Amino acid sequence: VRAYFEALWSQPMLPSDQDRLLIGLLTPARLLEFLRSFVLFDRKVGKLVARYQQFFGIRALLGRIRQLRPDGGREGGVLWHTTGSGKSFTMVFLTKALLLDNRLKDCRVVVVTDRIDLEAQLSRNFITGGAFGSAIATRKEGERSKATTGRDLARRISQGSERISFSLVQKFNTASKLPECKNESA
Repeated sequence: VRAYFEALWSQPMLPSDQDRLLIGLLTPARLLEFLRSFVLFDRKVGKLVARYQQFFGIRALLGRIRQLRPDGGREGGVLWHTTGSGKSFTMVFLTKALLLDNRLKDCRVVVVTDRIDLEAQLSRNFITGGAFGSAIATRKEGERSKATTGRDLARRISQGSERISFSLVQKFNTASKLPECKNESA
């Protein structure tokens, strides 16, 4: 065994793909960005670090959201995930990154889901992951962030001050048909 390791360490080593990836991550600017926007301290789970697909996907979305159309509006985007790939925490990471970006910090986020249990899970993840801007957000804050009706969601979109709102798709469909469901802000 000793001879094996001596032979291994005596040979010049070429950087592997993993070495190149680590060197890329550890550049000072990227490491600071990663630590600031892509690490969560979840009260239930502990420290969460974004996976590579979350990191690069969110960075691409942020780049797209920063762009303004000629009419002053912004485009969104889609980040496709499979089962078990961290969709809920990707949303928390994205929201945190939006709030930390000086150009986007006044944004508001509407999370639309298709099931009550998923809405409850997401609001819990946002609370425990600190996406409400506080590590001590409460369950009440999570409950207040849920739109109660389509009209309530339309009000939140048009004149509400809530940073994060959750809605079921049925309420979103109702809200989108109401004339007051319009927000002219950037």
